[in-house]
Order: sequence, then C-alpha cells, then structure tokens
Amino acid sequence: MNDTQLEISNTKGICFHDLNKTLQTAHQLVVYRSLLQDQVVNSYLSLLESLTSYPPVVSEINNAYHRFVHNLIMQETPGKWPDAWQRYLVTAILADENPFSRQAEYLPFQEISPKLIEAARHDLACLHQLFQTSSESIRRAAIERMGREMGGGLLSWGDMSSRQDSPVDSVVLFNSGSWKDDIEEVAAYYHAHGTGIFQRFQAFRWDKHGDAGCLMGISRPDAVNPGDLIGLQRQQAALDTNTQYFLAGLPANHVLLYGPRGTGKTTMVKSLLTAYYDRGLRIIELPKQHLNDLPAIFNLVGNRALRFIIFVDDLSFEDYEVDYKVLKTVLEGGIERRPDNVLIYATSNRRHIVKEMFSDREADELHGGDTVQEKLSLADRFGMTITFPYPNQQSYLEIVRGLAARCHIDLGDDELVKQALQWEKNHSGPSGRTARQFADHLVAEAGLKRRKQK
Repeated sequence: MNDTQLEISNTKGICFHDLNKTLQTAHQLVVYRSLLQDQVVNSYLSLLESLTSYPPVVSEINNAYHRFVHNLIMQETPGKWPDAWQRYLVTAILADENPFSRQAEYLPFQEISPKLIEAARHDLACLHQLFQTSSESIRRAAIERMGREMGGGLLSWGDMSSRQDSPVDSVVLFNSGSWKDDIEEVAAYYHAHGTGIFQRFQAFRWDKHGDAGCLMGISRPDAVNPGDLIGLQRQQAALDTNTQYFLAGLPANHVLLYGPRGTGKTTMVKSLLTAYYDRGLRIIELPKQHLNDLPAIFNLVGNRALRFIIFVDDLSFEDYEVDYKVLKTVLEGGIERRPDNVLIYATSNRRHIVKEMFSDREADELHGGDTVQEKLSLADRFGMTITFPYPNQQSYLEIVRGLAARCHIDLGDDELVKQALQWEKNHSGPSGRTARQFADHLVAEAGLKRRKQK
C-alpha cells in the first residue's frame, strides 16, 4: 500500500481503500459490462471515484453524490428490499441482456456454454461487491470527506422508492452470502421471466417513427381480472383453452373474437395477461395500420423463450386498403415460417373484415369473383372464431348484478335495476361496457359520499 492509499484508508473508521477496491472491481466486468453504461450505475461509480480521489475535492463529491441520488430516485424501482441502491442493482442485473442471460432464457442450465457460465460467475462476484456497499456507508464516507459542516445535511437514499411488490423480491441474491454460487438461481430467473425489455414489461405496443418501428413497453397495462367477465363463460373457456395449448408448446390457433362493440372482446384478451403472465405470456398491441411490420416483429421475438400474442384490436378494412393481404399471408402460412412462440388474436365487429364494394362484383371484371372471395375469406384464415352475442337487457342486468357484488355496492336489487336501466337509456344501450361504466359510477358515487361524511 502506498502513502496515498494510507491517507485515504485511515479516516475515522471509513475504509476508503475498500471503496477504491470496489470501484476497480466494477471495471473488471465482462459479460455484464453494459451495466457500466447504465445511468444509475455509472453515476454510482462516479461517486466512488470522487470519494476515493486524493486529495478530496468537496465540490466534486457534493455534485457526484446528489447526481447519483437524483438518478436513483428518478427510477422509482419497485420492490420491498429497503436499500434503494441494492434493489436497483439487482433489478438491473436481472433485466440485463447479455450472452449469458439470453442463453439462460432459452436453454436449460446444463446446455449453457461452460465458459459463459464461468464468466458470469466472475461478474456476479464483482457485482456482489457493489451490492454490499450500503447507502449509509457511502453517506458516512461522503460526510467524512466533505466535513460535517458541508456534508451533515446529505440525504440518505436508503428507502426512497415505492414498496410495491415486484417479481424481483423473491430472488435469492438479496440474502445471499456469495452471488457467484447462485448462478443457477439467476439462470432460472432468466428462464422464467425473460431478459431485457421482456423482463421489465408485461405488455408492449408497436410504435412507428417514420420507417423505423420498435416495441414500447407499457408501464401500467390495464389489469383485468378474468372473474370480471360475467356472462361470457363459454367464450372465455374457449380462449383460455387455446391459450393454454399455446403456452404448453402444443398446436394452437390464431383467434378472431367477433361481436358487437362493448361486448367484452378486448377485455377478454387483456385478462389473459393477468392469468398467464407468470407462465411466460406477453402481449404486443399492433395497430392495424402497421400490419406490414409483422415480419419485423417476428424477427424480434421469434428466438425468445417467452410466448407472445400479437393483439390487433378492431380489425376491419375499407375496400381500398390492402394491408389485409399481409395478415392473410401470415395466417395461411407463407414461405417464411411464423415463429412457434407467436399467435395473433384479433377483435372485430364486422363479420367480413374487409368491406366489399359493388365494384368488386362488376360483370366486366374478369376475376371479380376472385376479388370478392379474397376479401371475404380473411376471417376464415383464423383457426378459431369466438362469437360474442349481441347484448340484451337480461344479460346486461346479469353483468350489472355481478359487478355490483364484486365491487361491494350496497344497493338493493330493485334500486340497482332501476338505476342500471336508466343509465343504459342515457348512454350507449345495454352492453358489458355500459355495465362496467355504470358499476364504476356507483363505486365513485359511494366513495365521494363516504369522504363527505368524514
């Protein structure tokens, strides 16, 4: 140890030499090296660098400390582990997309490259050192460097994030004494939850900027409880069965959910995410105007271990639109094979998805009949069509009663029916959507009444 190291190691119990060692260890990462470019991790390392520099520069430490705390707070990493930095680091490791995490997602642990496993073990040992440097120890080191007058008011970042549940909470790394020995558990997490953006989000939207398309994670997907789908047991059972075949790796069909607006078609597809996310299901919402990008989406997700439903809502085409031809090719199978881990679920309130015009039938068109058949046959290309009946007053009231019971709405049946019928007349007619809106109204009304009584 040289004189400078002695100077920075013996300051009232703060071992700055250990901090310097942690900093140098971080730069030995190989498989997980992209974490060094992560904004939070990078600002953390910059803070360590400012703390271990000699002589200390108070302004640099002050700036580095608060920049790191700012970056950490802005991430709002959910989870129950009390130290926000430690929670963020574990979350970043489990979301990192690298050769090891990708192989672990797709392959059993025994089939992953032994050399890759060895490199990942090395990196986990390095990352464990970063994890073991707690919030309070860094804060005390900063106060020691800056002096109590300048550093006494430094915020602790210990527990600044929300304490929401997170899939990461159960990971063994939080309570482990040796991360390198937990390599199989880490690989099992990747295998079950995926990596990168597919680990962080349950649902996605295909977004387009000019000619370039990309998957955008949906931070707060509409969580629909399957039990809220009242009066649709037959339809729900059919869709669930097909989806379970798909998740099990068995032959499954593309599905068209057909019926009038407001009958629960879209809601039923959303409910699949609540039911099957833990089994590796992800949903990608694809606007119909971007159907030409289906091959690009296949390329992005086709080599993943997860299962993807591409969801096209309100599928219909005017006679002049030709995007349906891309979908038709995908459904009936073109030269390029559809990935086994992808299905298409679509909703429509039009039985013949492509609108037929009189001009298609003109007698002087040589192949007029072929044009008509091509347009009318798109719905037939879905292996399964689930029909949603037109709602009547009886089914509407059945849904209202079911939702009222689930929402604990304290209203007698006669009064409930009276208000429900009045609501239906003043709004969009009897439908599942109208029933849901009515139930939400009653919940809000009761909640406001309780607040006024306090």
